[in-house]
Amino acid sequence: MMMSPIFISCSDDSETQTPANDEDEETAAEDLRNYEMMLAHLCEKDTLQIVPHYTPRLGEVLDNARPTVYFVGVESEKESHDYFNIYFPKMEFTDSIGVQVDATEIDYGKFGSVSYEPRDGISEWAVVNINLPELKDVITQLVFIPKAKWPTNAYSPYNPGDVLRENNTNRIWLCVQDWNCGHDGIVLSWDESQVTKTDRSDHYKSYTKVTNGSSSVATREAWNALAHFYYSDPVEFCNMYDYINAQQWYKDSGCKFLGGFADNLRYHNWEDETFQVGEMWDHKYYWVGKIRHVWEGSTDYVLLRRTAKMEGYLYLFESGNHYFKGNNGPTVPNDRWTIERRFGASGMGQGYTKVYPRY
Repeated sequence: MMMSPIFISCSDDSETQTPANDEDEETAAEDLRNYEMMLAHLCEKDTLQIVPHYTPRLGEVLDNARPTVYFVGVESEKESHDYFNIYFPKMEFTDSIGVQVDATEIDYGKFGSVSYEPRDGISEWAVVNINLPELKDVITQLVFIPKAKWPTNAYSPYNPGDVLRENNTNRIWLCVQDWNCGHDGIVLSWDESQVTKTDRSDHYKSYTKVTNGSSSVATREAWNALAHFYYSDPVEFCNMYDYINAQQWYKDSGCKFLGGFADNLRYHNWEDETFQVGEMWDHKYYWVGKIRHVWEGSTDYVLLRRTAKMEGYLYLFESGNHYFKGNNGPTVPNDRWTIERRFGASGMGQGYTKVYPRY
């Protein structure tokens, strides 16, 4: 009886549960990881509400009788499948290496599943069937149709290379993707205050998790769009950057423009500098071998280099994944504050002024 309190005080994390079968636990952890990563890619999450509210990042509702069916205009079936890989990623992990898998069906276990079906391209290029209970009232299908069949002829209010100033903060936003046929327009900026930082630690390691704050951490689609804009016309990219940096109002604002990485694209060959893509994922799990809870984590990243790689008709940054588990020391991207906002046909609203180009 005298020793009992000492024994209890040495137990770890006050664990009382019985460890699950190792294989079952690992499968459940992989399902959770892939499901939460997919949700972060596919939807914006409103965390201010008690019950999370999700808004799809891709597609528009064209038939009010089917409010959970979203449509996207693309040029080919391959482009459809590329978007499926971006918005429905599946990762396989071996030790500290994460590899994205090209799949047409993804089973998230108890969280549901998604499947990709190619079509003939006459009326549809492809359909993604989304069987996810948490999103059953949000999105159940994503339909890729030929751009020529898009029902409206509205034009994007901004185009890649346009620069906007947020009037009340002087924060600068660069348009990297226009609004077009169900694709949201995307603007990028760099601001550490706009993300949520959460300190994590266990018995072996400490790190900071970076997730959405008042803006979304720049997604894969945003980075792909930035890469294509830069590599397609580096002269225009440099003209835009030089113009903004020469403005006195910008110098006086104290705001950073894309973190200054444009200078490094122009003058250096960054072989090791990494930038976070999307939210960092992590999960505290029961490490049976040590009888304690520890964190595992996963972060996608891009490498900004002066040389590009081509994938289909797009220029892309090289990319990868940092993953850690157990007592492995975490590796996280060097720069983690690139943020995005999205816009539709009505633009960003009255609180923004277009400052480049000046016409």
